[in-house]
Amino acid sequence: MSLGRVWLLLFFPELLRCRSRGAETLHEALCADDECLSQDGAPSHAAAALHALQTSVSANGSFNAMQLRAKFVAEGTEGLLPECLAYLDKKKLESPAELEKLLNKCSTQPAASDEGGTDGAGFAPDPRPSMPGSTDTTNLSCKYGNFQNDKKGTCCGVKPHFNWVVATCEGGESMFCRNLPDCVRNGSPKINYVASYQYNGSHWVLVDDSSAGDLSDAGIAGSYAKGTGWERHKAKFAWQGGDWTTKYAPWGNGLSGPRGLTPPGAMWVLSAENFYYAAFYMLSQLTLNLQGNHNPTGTNCWNWEFDAVEGSMGWIPTGEAMPGNLNQLYVTNNAAISGCMPVSYTALQANGGRPNFTFPEDFQDYCRANPEAAGCSPWKDKKNVWWSGGVEGSQRFENTWDAPYVFAVVIDQRGYWVYRWIPDGNGQTGWTGISRTKADRVLPARPARPVSDPRGLATDVHGDVPEAGD
Repeated sequence: MSLGRVWLLLFFPELLRCRSRGAETLHEALCADDECLSQDGAPSHAAAALHALQTSVSANGSFNAMQLRAKFVAEGTEGLLPECLAYLDKKKLESPAELEKLLNKCSTQPAASDEGGTDGAGFAPDPRPSMPGSTDTTNLSCKYGNFQNDKKGTCCGVKPHFNWVVATCEGGESMFCRNLPDCVRNGSPKINYVASYQYNGSHWVLVDDSSAGDLSDAGIAGSYAKGTGWERHKAKFAWQGGDWTTKYAPWGNGLSGPRGLTPPGAMWVLSAENFYYAAFYMLSQLTLNLQGNHNPTGTNCWNWEFDAVEGSMGWIPTGEAMPGNLNQLYVTNNAAISGCMPVSYTALQANGGRPNFTFPEDFQDYCRANPEAAGCSPWKDKKNVWWSGGVEGSQRFENTWDAPYVFAVVIDQRGYWVYRWIPDGNGQTGWTGISRTKADRVLPARPARPVSDPRGLATDVHGDVPEAGD
């Protein structure tokens, strides 16, 4: 037994009951202990180490642990998770380097002027951190992916900088605003403030240039009823409308404009007195900058979108029934054409196409106990599910008329999460520092209390549910 395996068993004695079976192929050797690793008590973070160290020797002696490690090093696959290795195996590729040779690497467009950087034709945001704890994205450029909408190399090198859009029907008809009653067109939404927060590794810190409200040393504030906050400042965030009649967003001219939010975490908070029908969604900061400047290179580099709360009329051709009521606003992440940006994908994709439920790890126990539940056996016929939501799903919030709601949208290494609270009698929510008419400049890392109302933990959240997370 190797020292590495001894170390694993000293710290994780529950793995003693695991027994490796024979493996005829590299793929089988990697997956030999999947069932054991999914048993109660087996720590998920030991999975990769155990796969690399396990003795998986077939009757004809095809592979053992040391041979596997030598093979990984030689092929450049050492350290890859089983899902990546399964993909390479399925495509009959020996290494990521071999895959790279099959892909087209894009080239960047020079800056439009001395004011901009070299990426995004000068419209990309500043990659350098704007506050301690945020990520320097200089080396996080994506140069592989789907850039079919790129005209002149503008989209090459896109980096993980994101920001919000508020879309409304103010001003008339559009694809998402067809034949609406006047009360909906002119009476929703009624917003108090919109705040952007960058995670610094321990806390969320307010980002002023990406927040629409009354800013102070204490944080941000706003009251629709008093004409402050959003109502006072929204004109400064006017953006280019289209599918929704009127849109607002933080945008600018590359280095001199908003940086947006980056890893390790992004959060946007929207407080409204009425959010019956509208949209609150996220795009790349590069896209926001380009479209705000009327796409000077012929593209807005739209390759990713996260719809946190969006009305669905525009998804359906005129004359056809909507998937839900007008005030059922959806959470979706299937509007994406590039894997360069964070995408939820499907349950089958997240599990590497393998017949074993591994991810998300938080659902392993549930799926072990309920293997036929939705999403727990995505490799079976008609059992795959889209975690990203969409018109056929029920990931949605019903928002009743003239009811106050506070939304908090989080993107981090664990994925996406959209909170919705009905503020209590004092205007407070489940997240300390976030309230109906104001939010603190610095917020704790997570809510003071997790969402516990079962109605708020299911999809299809009704309008009277006081706390919810989707």
